[in-house]
Amino acid sequence: MKSAKFIGILLIVFGVVLALIGAAVTGILMIAKRSSGTSTTAQIVSIEKSMYSDSFVVYVEFEVDGQKTTAALNSYNSGFYVGKQIDIFYFENDLHYAYQSGSDVILMIVFVSFGTLIAAAGAVVLYLDKHTLLFC
Repeated sequence: MKSAKFIGILLIVFGVVLALIGAAVTGILMIAKRSSGTSTTAQIVSIEKSMYSDSFVVYVEFEVDGQKTTAALNSYNSGFYVGKQIDIFYFENDLHYAYQSGSDVILMIVFVSFGTLIAAAGAVVLYLDKHTLLFC
């Protein structure tokens, strides 16, 4: 049936485009942050429950020009503990926030996963349309 074929192709195209956009945006963000930020090693000094949600706020301490600086980290995972050393990067014009290296990869995983699932659904629709009478 033509409408099933159209839906299958549309799902495949949308899924592939979503996956490509996710990968491209994540790559651009990672390059932009790393090219304008400074990498260093920081120590986790505090992990606090957020007042606004069920998430946690992680504070790290690192040195900038010989001075110790404390900043909020952009991410949290269950492997964090006070005293743990982690790789971060920061921007000299905003020392209140630090960014964990690789935290943008989650964004890419989500976009690529959803895009792949949508494209696979499109492939299934095309297969079923060609091999069964489900769409009659």
